[in-house]
Amino acid sequence: TSCIISTICFNYNHRLLEWIEYNKKLGFSAIIIFDNNKNKRCYCDDDKKNLDIHTNIEQIKEKYKDFVFILDFPYTPFSDVPWNSLQRLIFYISSQNFRNKCKFITLIDADEFIYYPKMNTQTIVDYLESYNITLSVQSNLLTNKENSDYINNNVLKTAKYIGPNKYTKIFLYGKDVGENEFIKSPHKFRKQIRFCFH
Repeated sequence: TSCIISTICFNYNHRLLEWIEYNKKLGFSAIIIFDNNKNKRCYCDDDKKNLDIHTNIEQIKEKYKDFVFILDFPYTPFSDVPWNSLQRLIFYISSQNFRNKCKFITLIDADEFIYYPKMNTQTIVDYLESYNITLSVQSNLLTNKENSDYINNNVLKTAKYIGPNKYTKIFLYGKDVGENEFIKSPHKFRKQIRFCFH
């Protein structure tokens, strides 16, 4: 019945505490974080921002040792290969290792917050109990109109603008994943239904 989150983080420590607490309150069973902070030559956009990492990953490990599993993942993509190729690898590792152990493997980033109407009265595990297929949910950009906002575990307080419908995100049903199947995207899967929380 479990529902876990799998994600990769590079220069996201300043967002992790708020995001972990939020998902813990939603009732997720666990979070798997592939820590890419030791990546020495990153090609992703966040590298250009030179973000200050306020929260030590070891502190997060200690504080959430029964809820968050952090895997050291210091790898870099090949030259001229997008950084998200690493993200695809963690999808594969997670889906293959947990497809027979967890009902759902949720593929979201540490700046993405799931909302559903009954979240104050029902855990995410209970809410998804009757579904036995991979689900795809719509996302909206929740952001500020300003570009100069300082983000430090305060996204939900500073966010003032909800943008149009954007990418979908998937709750990967473990039994849908084939042995050695490569998951190419967190936005779609070969066997899924579009799902609206209600």
